Amino acid sequence: MENVIDKLRKIMAHAASAREIGNLAEAEAFAAKAQELLLRHKLDMTEVEFAAEEAAEPVMSDVFSATETLDLPIKRTHDNWIGILMLACAKANFCKILKMRHSNTFSVVGRATDRQAATELFTYLSKACIEMAPNEADRNCIINQRRSYISSFKLGFASAIYHRIVHKQMELKAGAQEQGLIRIDQMEKAVEKKFKELYPYTTTGAPARAYNRSGFAAGKVYGQAVGINGTKRLGQ
Repeated sequence: MENVIDKLRKIMAHAASAREIGNLAEAEAFAAKAQELLLRHKLDMTEVEFAAEEAAEPVMSDVFSATETLDLPIKRTHDNWIGILMLACAKANFCKILKMRHSNTFSVVGRATDRQAATELFTYLSKACIEMAPNEADRNCIINQRRSYISSFKLGFASAIYHRIVHKQMELKAGAQEQGLIRIDQMEKAVEKKFKELYPYTTTGAPARAYNRSGFAAGKVYGQAVGINGTKRLGQ
C-alpha cells in the first residue's frame, strides 16, 4: 500500500501543478487517475493479501494539524469548512475524526494507510479550495463583501464534497458483492469500536452558517465539479 500512496502523491502533485497554470481539465484528469489507482489496488487484492493488510494495520489514532499542513495563520484556530472537509475525507477512507476544541487539529482514528489516504485527500482538496476561493471572489463579488464571499465559498465547497462522498459510498455499497459488504461492515465496526474506546464522551458541534449566499452557491458548484480520488477501500 505504501507504493500506492506514493503514486497517489505524485498524481495529486501533477493535478496541483495543472491547477496552478489554470488547466483545470488536466487537473480533473489526474484526479480521476488517482481514483482508478486506488480502486485497482482494492480490486486486485486477494483474500490472503486483504487479511494480511488488516492484521498488519490495527485501528489506531493519530493527530493531524490542518493549520500546519495548510500553513494557516496561527490566529485562525477554527474554520468550519475545514472540519466539514476533513470529516468527508475521513468518511471516504473508513476513518473517524475528533476535532479538537477551538482548533484545526484532529484526532484521526483508522488504519494507518486509511488515515494517510484521508489526510492526502484532504490536503489536495483543501488547497484546491483555497486557491479557487479568492479568484471567484475577485470575479463575482463587490469589494466590501469579499471576506464573507470567500468564507462562504469554502463552506459551500466542503458541503458539496461531503454530500458527494456520502452519495458515492451508498452507490458503491449498493453495487458491491456480499463478501465486499461483509469486509466493509467489519472495517467500520472496528473503527467505531476504537473511536468509542478512545473518546467515549464526544459531543456534536453547532452547524456552520454561511453569510454570503452567492459565495456558498459558487463553492458548491466547484465542490460538485472538482476531481476527488474516492476511497482506498471502495474506489469510485
